Order: sequence, then structure tokens, then C-alpha cells
Amino acid sequence: MANQDMREMMWRQGITQESLIVKLRERGLHVTPSEMSRTLRGVLVSPKAKRVLEECHKILNV
Repeated sequence: MANQDMREMMWRQGITQESLIVKLRERGLHVTPSEMSRTLRGVLVSPKAKRVLEECHKILNV
């Protein structure tokens, strides 16, 4: 899933980055707002960023 698709899914479901960060923390992933923004824009491509995107995908597809 492309990052732009992820942002669109968030918008359609009315989920903010902040609420997604809270859900990620509940799953054991600690992400700062800055990291989240850079990950969703595709600026961060680290292993952690990839894991964040995978978990976001799972959250948004539930």
C-alpha cells in the first residue's frame, strides 16, 4: 500500500495521526508525531518505519 493510500484511508475513516499513534503505542510501537508524519510522507524508510506502516495497514483494515 502506498503512503498516499494510507493517508486517504485515514481520512475516509476519520482517523487522525494522533489517534493512530495511540493505537500503535497500544501495540508496543512508540512513534513520535514527527516520526509518524515523516513515515507517512515516505521520508523515513527505516525498518521501524516499515513496521509502523505495516501496523497502520492492519489497524486501518480492521
